[in-house]
Amino acid sequence: MVIFIGCKLNLPSLTAYSIFLLLFRSKKFICNKQSKKKFVIFYRTTGIPDIEATFYKSKSKYDFLYFDRRILSFIFNRFNNKEKIIKNKNNSIKDTFVYDDKYLIFLQNIILKIVKLFKNKKV
Repeated sequence: MVIFIGCKLNLPSLTAYSIFLLLFRSKKFICNKQSKKKFVIFYRTTGIPDIEATFYKSKSKYDFLYFDRRILSFIFNRFNNKEKIIKNKNNSIKDTFVYDDKYLIFLQNIILKIVKLFKNKKV
C-alpha cells in the first residue's frame, strides 16, 4: 500500500524506504550481517536454490538480501501501462520495449535512496 502511494505521488524516497523494510534474508543459510558488502537478489524460484546450495551448512562472508520481484513489476506497470509500451519488431527475436522516462528516473532515484539507507555498506 505504501509503495502504491509512493508511486502515485511520485515519491521515490517513500517507495525506497518501503522496499528497504521489505528486504529479507534466507533462513536456509547464515549470512554475515556485519559485512560491508551486501547483495540484493531478486527473489525468484530458479536462482535462489543455487545460492542456497552454495552456502548450505556454511557461513557466507557476505550478506544476501532478497527482494520480491512483484514490487518491481508493480512499479513498472504503474509507469508503463500497455498503451505506453511501444513494441519494436525489426527482425529481432525478442520484443524490445521503450520505457517511459519517468519510470527510469523514478527507478534510479529509488536505487540511490536504498544505497543511502545502507549507509557505508557496498550494495
